[in-house]
Amino acid sequence: MARGSIVKRQSGNYAIVYYVDGKQKWETIGPSRREAERALTARKREVDTGTWREPSSETLAAYAKRWLAHRDPARVQSGRTRLAPSTFAEYRRALLGHVAPQLGERTLASLRTEDVDRLIAALEADGKAPGTVRNIVTPLRKMLADAVRQGKLVANPAASADLPPAQDFTGKEIPLEHTNAIRAALAELAPTDPLRNEPDLFSVCFFDVALGTGLRLGELRGLRWRDVDRDHRLIRVERAYSRRQLRQPKSEAGVRSVPLFPSVDAALRELAARAVERVPYGVRRSSAPDSRTSATGSTTSATPASRASSRQAPTSSSFRRSPATPAR
Repeated sequence: MARGSIVKRQSGNYAIVYYVDGKQKWETIGPSRREAERALTARKREVDTGTWREPSSETLAAYAKRWLAHRDPARVQSGRTRLAPSTFAEYRRALLGHVAPQLGERTLASLRTEDVDRLIAALEADGKAPGTVRNIVTPLRKMLADAVRQGKLVANPAASADLPPAQDFTGKEIPLEHTNAIRAALAELAPTDPLRNEPDLFSVCFFDVALGTGLRLGELRGLRWRDVDRDHRLIRVERAYSRRQLRQPKSEAGVRSVPLFPSVDAALRELAARAVERVPYGVRRSSAPDSRTSATGSTTSATPASRASSRQAPTSSSFRRSPATPAR
């Protein structure tokens, strides 16, 4: 059985010592003794089974380029990339734009947790927000996890990095005078409705829906008339329009219901009326738009100035980002 031991260096890091064909091998693991114990066990097993290989001398920059090429959705035909094009673009930007300039010349085998901690400290000193820092370290952690799986690393130095705490989003109420000013500006900029020869206030309706629901732009564009449940005063959010495609939410929390406030209901009714009004001549008109059509994004609708001014304005309770209602 292969021999080996664990040594604590003056820097506080732990190193493992083992023997291959009578030659002593040293590897510095990091500040965790538990990781050092796991690394020593793995190295001794490799020596005993004849699978031991010299630690990789490949630099992080070189490995990152290979890793990205392997994960690139544009080059992977089988769908095994497991990354959406937008996610891959963010990973590439993080690794090549932020990680490589700091750690790119280091070999994979020489990377330590303290190196990743220094990267995080540099990003914070550069003014990066906690969420941005976490988004930069996430692809680094995933990439180094693959390096561990492939036997290029004993342990993932980014796994226990000192990340900044995640910050919860805190919504703020928009003052009534601000929302009124926005609505007035949209009405003033409205083009002429060619069917009624009056201001086309579609943007005012869209603003009222966005304000009263708190939905993101892609979620607003993904709304369908069937998502509006007037019996229970709810709007169902089940999809979002992103990068020219309708997509399902990334998590279960993305599928939710939001309250249907009176201001939103009034705006949607105006949009529905205008959608029916714009049915091409010769096509049978129904009492409401088809439930499969978009409630906001694909219909160019407007409201007369008189009806826009008489419609109930959003209440202060609807100015906040609406809380999500658990899916039933």
